[in-house]
Amino acid sequence: MSQRNSDMKPAPDVWVALLFVSVASLSAAIAFLVMELNKYNWQLGR
Repeated sequence: MSQRNSDMKPAPDVWVALLFVSVASLSAAIAFLVMELNKYNWQLGR
């Protein structure tokens, strides 16, 4: 029986890629929301 090499890290898979895509999408949506709200002179925390 061979021992597993503990120095090896698991390779990113499709789920990690989807996680990054979703975080990027949320960031873009928040940026677009802020740009849209700024058209109406929206201010944070009045």
